[in-house]
Amino acid sequence: MLCLEVTGLTLSDVVLGGVDNNTKYLLFSLRYDPHTNQWSSDVAPTSSCRTSVGVAVLGDYLYAVGGQDGVSCLNYVERYDPQTNKWAKVASMSTRRLGVGVAVLCSFLYAVGGSDGTCPLNTVERYDPRTNRWTPVAPMGTRRKHLGVAVYNNMIYRRVGGGRHHRAQ
Repeated sequence: MLCLEVTGLTLSDVVLGGVDNNTKYLLFSLRYDPHTNQWSSDVAPTSSCRTSVGVAVLGDYLYAVGGQDGVSCLNYVERYDPQTNKWAKVASMSTRRLGVGVAVLCSFLYAVGGSDGTCPLNTVERYDPRTNRWTPVAPMGTRRKHLGVAVYNNMIYRRVGGGRHHRAQ
């Protein structure tokens, strides 16, 4: 079965949150428009300050997955609607994840690896926006955090690398 994702979403490149000089967690969203070569702050911020968040576009929405807020590792997920310029919380993942890889395949959102704030993870969860539920799927063979993932030929690939060992979060 071939699965293609088609969307009318025109967010271009979006930057969410972050941390300033390793001390202050930021609450902002920026959008880059490659046609004008300009950044703008016309995207509403997420509901809380966070960094190490995973992002992906599924359907007509942008999803912000997990991350950390300076106090704890997060399991909650927010969905941005560009038509209303608002974020809404959707079902939380079963596992708290920062530095999570996020991919879209066959109309599902996948949260791959990351860290629970203590150690890297090999677990993978799949979100179904039709039922607003996360379910576990087959784990990776190794634990990875801050990893890049991509979809190619109906398969999710993890880039070679990604942190394996615990370091101060």
